[in-house]
Amino acid sequence: ATEDGREINFDDTPFMKALHSGKLQSEVLVVKLRSGEERSILFKSQPLTEESSSVPYSVVSTIVDITREKKIFSEARESDTLFRSFMDRTPNLAWVLDEEATLLFANSAWYKYFGLCEETAAGRNIFELIPTSVAEALHQKHLQVLETSEVIETDEKVSWVDGSHFMFHINIFPVEGTEGRKMVGG
Repeated sequence: ATEDGREINFDDTPFMKALHSGKLQSEVLVVKLRSGEERSILFKSQPLTEESSSVPYSVVSTIVDITREKKIFSEARESDTLFRSFMDRTPNLAWVLDEEATLLFANSAWYKYFGLCEETAAGRNIFELIPTSVAEALHQKHLQVLETSEVIETDEKVSWVDGSHFMFHINIFPVEGTEGRKMVGG
């Protein structure tokens, strides 16, 4: 069957389509085993032709069971959706920076608070994005967490350009990255 559950005839399989069309065919089919288990199988079928003819005389197919990969991908997508949904609904400001103070992630509350847009802010240095007084107040704490891997919980009084002050209650913590990449979140 196709991935959407549609039954297919033998002539509609990738290898037969490759034989009839003379073109490479690639398709995922769901195969139901005798046990009732369904497996997602990737078929890539390449037609073979003689030098003197463009009409295929045979097909070579690569057949790969991708059931596990599809499950992992689905779980990762679900996890990402859950994470983003949670982060975008919390009223708390949340962010992740790397060792160079590059903004890797921030939630919608953070972008809204600082009047920024994710499309233009993500991937930029935090000092380019938020008021210097806020960036400087947090930067040393970020560096400390990156160095020690210990969580910091603090109240930070920030002075705005207009002379007003604001008190932030902040938790800053290490975030595990892939391949030893050091990051900090708050």
